[in-house]
Amino acid sequence: MPQDVAVAGFDNILAASLIEPPLTTISIPRHYMGRTAARQLIDRIAGAATHALQIQVSAELVERASV
Repeated sequence: MPQDVAVAGFDNILAASLIEPPLTTISIPRHYMGRTAARQLIDRIAGAATHALQIQVSAELVERASV
């Protein structure tokens, strides 16, 4: 059965590379996303941001042994 199932994760946490088999995952720029969200929140609280904003970030597939 294991040869018939593929598993992938999201967020590329450290544990994904340490388990057996290592987990294929999507890597996202977590620190950038957090800084950007905090900056937007501060601007909104200060009254500087009055409109909706859409920010796109890239993601990267990190292939490991789980697929």
